[in-house]
Amino acid sequence: MKKLNSKTLQNELADVSKKIDLATSNIEINAQIEHLLTSLLDAEFASLWFYNEKDMTLLRERGNAAVRRLSLEEKRDIIYKCFMTKEAKIYNYLASDKDYIAAIDNPDDIKIKSKIIVPLVYGDRLVSIVTVYSSVKKAKKFTKEDMKILQALSTYLIDIINKMHSCSDKSCSCNKLEQKEAENIAFEEIQRLEASRKQNRDEKVIDKSIANFIHDIRTPANTLQGFLELLESQITDKRLKEYLLNAKESASFINELTTEMLERISLQREQESSQLKEIESVKFFANIAEMFVSNMYEKKIDFNVYIDPMLPKTIEVDELKLKRVIMNLISNAYKFTPYGKSIEFAIKYNKESQSATIHVKDAGIGIAKEKQKEIFEAFKQAEESTSLHYGGTGLGLTICAGYVAEFGGTLELESEVDKGSRFFFTLPMKVLDETVSVEVVENTDVKVAVLMSSKNSFSLGFLNIARYLVRMGVSKNNITAISSVLEIKIQHTLLRTNIDLILLYKIKLPKIQKYL
Repeated sequence: MKKLNSKTLQNELADVSKKIDLATSNIEINAQIEHLLTSLLDAEFASLWFYNEKDMTLLRERGNAAVRRLSLEEKRDIIYKCFMTKEAKIYNYLASDKDYIAAIDNPDDIKIKSKIIVPLVYGDRLVSIVTVYSSVKKAKKFTKEDMKILQALSTYLIDIINKMHSCSDKSCSCNKLEQKEAENIAFEEIQRLEASRKQNRDEKVIDKSIANFIHDIRTPANTLQGFLELLESQITDKRLKEYLLNAKESASFINELTTEMLERISLQREQESSQLKEIESVKFFANIAEMFVSNMYEKKIDFNVYIDPMLPKTIEVDELKLKRVIMNLISNAYKFTPYGKSIEFAIKYNKESQSATIHVKDAGIGIAKEKQKEIFEAFKQAEESTSLHYGGTGLGLTICAGYVAEFGGTLELESEVDKGSRFFFTLPMKVLDETVSVEVVENTDVKVAVLMSSKNSFSLGFLNIARYLVRMGVSKNNITAISSVLEIKIQHTLLRTNIDLILLYKIKLPKIQKYL
């Protein structure tokens, strides 16, 4: 995509305006505008729809278009949503959106991939709806920057629309706007956009310098704290030990401050760079769980992971933010769960609502009921001693709650002191590929015996495996847990997994391997 700046835009607008002045029909004017929009956004197609208030239709002045008029009577398509909300929106996987109606949202009948829709509003009056889009042949993911460019051109485009379709209200000030004035407004908007870009770049450079500086402070502070701890073990004088304790607390405080500052910088970068991405659902969640396996093993924690096998294969989510939320919740569970206890990370999919419930449940210290609301506030922890014993600034859950709200959900908590906590939220999903992650077991009469290893938790391990099998179509009445192969008196097939042995009756081995 070519670099757009105020100078190049000024030249392009001047050139387009000259051609519009020479145009003999609205069709010619429309062609110039559509060419301008596709050129600026490096897209394939564009449409400029004029809103006719009299019959609530959208009109398009295009010579080669099969469809020049769209009715808004359907009242559930994407263009109608833009008409009602008067909000710009990006659809990078248009055909998979639940509100998509091909006859209206794809009137040119192309193999459409992505689309950006921007309403042109003068005062409270909708003047036009601009759409810029690309097909699968030239796939383009539109960005917020593309949206800002279109919005910067809104005054200029409204002026062109009003030249093509005279406003019914002759006293309306939009009819009195000179073309050169409209060009200058667009030019000034792009200049502001450029200034904002430069400020963001400068801030990123400053943030990077600050981050490096903070790292330089934290490294000697860590060394100092380690040295003080070593020194403390060698000194017996009570008064000197008190001095050392104060020095250790100061070093620890420096570490906490630097951690907090780095967290803030990291959060800002994350918010700026995060965007919706296409991901393979099961692989995404499994990779997050895999990051914690080693630590859980070291602490002898039973880490039970359940990823619904009925999850759709491909979804679109804000990958960075969702990953941060889940990692933060599991990290907290690990931090507050004693040696030898258990943690569960589970994702359950609801096909009807196209959403997933995600929860992290621990058997940790728990949180008193009167303190549960406070922990979602920045720098708050359930007890003042929590930071001293477990570390942390109390900022993580605040970030998580904010991100979950952005997803369209609410981060919730169930907890009891000394019995553990359960954090959970519902994640609305944009499904791109509805194919399930595994196939359903065709033979519903299959009988399954689960041979549990003595090294694993019998009840938790069995229940986790049983959940998968039931979700895949095996009757729960046909699933049995055993502790010895001697308990099986029928012909069986052995399938070794990384945690246990599963004995399967009357099912082919290669097929079940694919499921698990």
